Amino acid sequence: RVCVVCKALVNVCDSCDETSLGEYYCTSHQDFRGCYFHFLDRFEAPELQDQVSALKKVLGAAVGTGKKNRRNTIRKQIDVVERRLAALDEGAEVASPQRRCRVCGDSFEACPGRCWGFWRESARPARPSRCEAGG
Repeated sequence: RVCVVCKALVNVCDSCDETSLGEYYCTSHQDFRGCYFHFLDRFEAPELQDQVSALKKVLGAAVGTGKKNRRNTIRKQIDVVERRLAALDEGAEVASPQRRCRVCGDSFEACPGRCWGFWRESARPARPSRCEAGG
């Protein structure tokens, strides 16, 4: 359970986790709620246009020298949403809303986030320890 923007760990109770699509926001990114999403293929064009408008408002509020990374993050997301809008214009389909793994894209039932990092089930056999290898 990580922030959809920065991937910082977020505490979420199990009951809230079960009823969500797995997109959470840390305290630094609460103002992104409702306009910043990882999976955009579940949204229709009007919803994506609303996201762009909301992101531009958040961008306008991110002023000052200490907000450069925040502005870059918002601009990148605006570009991603606009590319998705262009894909919809070219005939891309809208996917049904379902919870998915943010790393591999599989359904959460098939991959509850265990395809990366510490939890990853390695495709390679484990190396023998130094003691087992005679060293």
